[in-house]
Amino acid sequence: MLTQIQHSLIAQDRRLLGAFLESSFISGIVIAIGWLVSPEDPLLMTTDFPWIWFAPVMVALRYGMIWGLMSVAMLGISALLAVHLFHLSSDFPLAFFLGGLILTMMAGEFADVWHESHYRKDEANLYYEERLTRLTRQYLLLKISHDLLEEQMLSRPGSLRTAIQDLRTKMLSFKGEHVDLFGADVLMGILDQYASIEHAQIYLVEVHEEKQKYNLGQSVAKLGNPSVLINDDQLLQQALEEKSLVHIGKHATGDYQGQLLIAPMITSRNQVLGVLAVDAMPFYAFNEENIHLIQVIVSYYADMLVGNESAQQILSCFNNSADIHFIEELNRLIRVAEKTKVPSYLVVLTFSGEKANILPGQIQELKRAMDFMWMTSIDNQPSLCILMPFASSSGVKGMIMRLKNWLIDRHQGDFDTYRIDVHAIVIVGYDSLVSIEKFFIGKNKQDQVVSV
Repeated sequence: MLTQIQHSLIAQDRRLLGAFLESSFISGIVIAIGWLVSPEDPLLMTTDFPWIWFAPVMVALRYGMIWGLMSVAMLGISALLAVHLFHLSSDFPLAFFLGGLILTMMAGEFADVWHESHYRKDEANLYYEERLTRLTRQYLLLKISHDLLEEQMLSRPGSLRTAIQDLRTKMLSFKGEHVDLFGADVLMGILDQYASIEHAQIYLVEVHEEKQKYNLGQSVAKLGNPSVLINDDQLLQQALEEKSLVHIGKHATGDYQGQLLIAPMITSRNQVLGVLAVDAMPFYAFNEENIHLIQVIVSYYADMLVGNESAQQILSCFNNSADIHFIEELNRLIRVAEKTKVPSYLVVLTFSGEKANILPGQIQELKRAMDFMWMTSIDNQPSLCILMPFASSSGVKGMIMRLKNWLIDRHQGDFDTYRIDVHAIVIVGYDSLVSIEKFFIGKNKQDQVVSV
């Protein structure tokens, strides 16, 4: 993590240096041309068009207002030199510079607004891309869980879906120290129970991005009495190079050194966190289905490490009873809002009147493609939580208006008729957890009511 921060700071310094050099070069070239063409009027004020202002406007449009003002300052220094050092007849062109300064500031403001909009769209696209990756993995998990037959996996007490649910539950309730690859012992227990591994060990992996090289770190979890994995192990190097699970039955090309398989822990962002080295497992369990099971469990564990600690904090705001998928999605939206200042909304509908037991299920059928819904109970009343990614206050009001129209058309009533309370909580970062906790624990619910 520290290495990634250092690389980010170095890249930012390089961008600033490049902007400074290019802005200085453009301004210097224009100033030099003015002095060469007309030494007695280096700012070209007597020409039909103020050509000199192309430099700061170009810089402002490319890099923003700050760099545009720097270019204007360079032109001002050139004008002062022309007036005072070379004793030109005219005084400092104040009106000329005021007009150019205003033009540059307008161009710079336009560039800053455009860059901010572009940055926010990039972050939104990154969120959609990550979500698509997660949906693809979930689809693969669903397909595998239906294809695997429990009769063919004699030692497995449950299905792949059961193993993943068990892993999620234990990781969210993990109370140990939050160090690198925390909860590795939990993963070992899951693999022992569902994949029948007997001797295995989990290691950290140190990433050197400049050299594009991976080094084996310390051991963080152990099952049984495994052998020591060395950094030059051919099975390990092949697994890290291909970024996929390899085993001696199909992929290994070197001599056997003690490991049956190596499974790298890779997140959906293609980040390598560690490796699982399995030394021993029953002969009947060493098959393609069970190996695939290990790969899927390890991949999901790696993704859960990214936001598990904050997910536990969020889960506590819902009295530790929220849907895991809902918590994971809310955690991601909070991180995005914290980073980009793009808010989302959590809307809670509480039903206390007639048809309170059937309306939440029917409203779920009206879900937008991007919305997340979770049915729960608050104060023994059926409730529906709607998570609206990147929604604005007008978007929330539009959704409420659609629900009103739907109630009128479908049930000939409105919110007052069926006693439906609507609450909206804006998600702007981790500070929003205070409002969520107050509402779901039962304190000051009225503070969050939206007029409908």
